[in-house]
Amino acid sequence: MRKVLTFLLALFVISACICPLTAKNIYAEEEYSQVLSDLKKDDSFIEQSFKASENDYSLSVITIAEGKDKELFVYVYQPSGDKVVATSVNVSTVSSKLTPLTERIRYVNYRLKIVDYDGVFFKYEVVGFRVKSDRIRYYDIPSIFRRYDGRYDSKSDKTTENDITEVSYKVAGLWTTSDNGITYDDVEVVSVTGKVDGKIRYANGVYAYATDCDGYYVAFKTDKRIDDLVEADLLFSYKTTVMQVDSIGRTTYDYYDHPDNIVYLDKTMHGENTPKGLFSYHYVWDRILSTRNFLKQVDDYHGNWEDESKRRLVSSYDWVLQYAEFERTLVYSEYYTRSEYTNVYEETILRLKFVTAGRTYDLGVVDNKTVPPEDPDVTHTIGDNIANGLDDFWAMLKDVIKKALSVVLVLLLVACVAAVVIQFLPSAAGAAGKGIGRLIDDAKQQISNEKEKKNERNER
Repeated sequence: MRKVLTFLLALFVISACICPLTAKNIYAEEEYSQVLSDLKKDDSFIEQSFKASENDYSLSVITIAEGKDKELFVYVYQPSGDKVVATSVNVSTVSSKLTPLTERIRYVNYRLKIVDYDGVFFKYEVVGFRVKSDRIRYYDIPSIFRRYDGRYDSKSDKTTENDITEVSYKVAGLWTTSDNGITYDDVEVVSVTGKVDGKIRYANGVYAYATDCDGYYVAFKTDKRIDDLVEADLLFSYKTTVMQVDSIGRTTYDYYDHPDNIVYLDKTMHGENTPKGLFSYHYVWDRILSTRNFLKQVDDYHGNWEDESKRRLVSSYDWVLQYAEFERTLVYSEYYTRSEYTNVYEETILRLKFVTAGRTYDLGVVDNKTVPPEDPDVTHTIGDNIANGLDDFWAMLKDVIKKALSVVLVLLLVACVAAVVIQFLPSAAGAAGKGIGRLIDDAKQQISNEKEKKNERNER
């Protein structure tokens, strides 16, 4: 249920220690105003309209509020009560509803911390968010998330074959705050209705150590028709593992976690591997492309799918984002064996900019956080490198032959024209010579005739 709530900000600003904390407060060491006391400051709020339902695990944002210390709070209706807890929320302080499309819109996924709840009403602090000092402030919220729970979430409800870490719920709201209060508007969003994550492995070449490149992709479709996908923002987290085995068999592991990385893609961008050593090959791929072109790219590079059903699944979607790549290495020495590899363990699409029927849209996205597979769907081997290199060689040779034939044809044409010209010139020159001779003879004859006439007149 969504209501347009109008608050007097002076009354609604969150203050510390308004009421004694109850046992229901999660963070007892911190003092916050209570969720219901905040909501009831709006005369239009009707508590009885928000019914409890133990089998409804959805989340609905009721409103937001700014704290006196520049915090941002989100008030959420959860029909199942404390069976589920909101984990994160996507927020942009710029909205496509109010901003020309020339201004860039950025959505950020913020963690949520529960500070109070009462029945179906929950109050969360947006961790790491600081309220701006602008006179008018905007909060465009396309979606909110909770942790995926196999006890409540049916596999048949999933929009992906991959594991889900967080389930997203549509908010599609814009809250505007100022000294005069807070207002609400609906905003347009785009929802991912199906997706599949995957990985493609590229052999870099035969080097002093083994080296490959893992490229990550997500294929998806949405509830809106997309004629041309122009830009996409995507959030992903990854972990790098370094494993070392010494000469007596002792194994050590080091892990390096890199959560919440945002990539900003557009359709002019390309990804690539780093070719090294013998039998290397330079693979290049588009960051944004249609599924049809993605599958053609894999085929053109002699890629073999580990599972043909995965290829068919990918073909059922509309667009593909190839958003990140990481190098894998395996080093052998007399004293140790050392391997280093990286796995993406979570991703979600934040924003899509696209064109449909001549109109440009720049929208926040409702999309679950999913886990890409650790094993590649397609592996390009050294043999593929050689095949691709031969393809390039033959293509280059054909191009050279084509250009050479073009040059030969031009030379033959020039030779034919020259032969015709050479054959024509003598006769033309002779004819011209004869014509000039006749003119000279005629002139001489005319002069002679004139002299004879003159002599006859003189004799008379």
